[in-house]
Amino acid sequence: MIKHVLNPRFYRNAFNQTSIRNSSINLSTHPKNPELAIVELNQPPVNSMGKTLLTDLHDTIVKIENDDQHRAIILTSANPGIFCAGLDLLELHNKSEQELSEFWSLVQKTCWKLYGTKLATIASINGASPAGGCLLALTCDYRVMADNKRFKIGLNESMLGLTVPGWLGTICIDAIGQRLGERALVRGTLFSTEEALAVGMVDELVGVDHVQEAALKAAESYLKVPELARSNVKVNCRAKNMDLWKSIQEKDSVDFGRMAGTPEAQATIKHVVDSLKRRK
Repeated sequence: MIKHVLNPRFYRNAFNQTSIRNSSINLSTHPKNPELAIVELNQPPVNSMGKTLLTDLHDTIVKIENDDQHRAIILTSANPGIFCAGLDLLELHNKSEQELSEFWSLVQKTCWKLYGTKLATIASINGASPAGGCLLALTCDYRVMADNKRFKIGLNESMLGLTVPGWLGTICIDAIGQRLGERALVRGTLFSTEEALAVGMVDELVGVDHVQEAALKAAESYLKVPELARSNVKVNCRAKNMDLWKSIQEKDSVDFGRMAGTPEAQATIKHVVDSLKRRK
């Protein structure tokens, strides 16, 4: 059992009464800075990225972009000890190539929305963050992680027999460099918190009781930069990636469907799903 993890009411206790709860997302405004939106992943027990969470997260980002109040997002978890466990394997298990491709299109849509938004985005990683959880964190502008020896972060898709798509590999390599990134992607490395800080996968490592404070401080440092300059620099820096990804979006979805639909990948996914069912 994980000790000394953040209370699930870690952020909600600090929020005002305008908070909104979707089926898998809690959206609130920070009382110390009304320009900050707090987005909590709330799909118990481990915030698996299924269709509901992905759709709700995408729509929440759009909602925040379209209001006149918020300029930044702090993305975190409502569930103690887990930021996000990654893709919901039930969305991948025993599915046709078409179904897998359609699901991957939703992953693209949501993660690219978070990556490309003009809003400042801070990942407040208050628990384990493997696979898709790491992806969500890497799409953010700044990453603060709770220091706990039980928490790991990384893209371990290869251990499930899945090839990390090129655009996802690019996000990882942009963060930690070509050599380290390639090696981590091939090996499916899950980094300890200290290792993640050393290689640049996270920007800041703090005690579990100080993640909220550190994320707030980081967000406010971004908001000190004049809005037009900050957002334009971000968009310009990411435009090349975004343009390339959009040009190969359909092919990437089809390729994922074929890859995840192979007998080898499905056998590995089934083994993990069965193992999780036995644990329950």
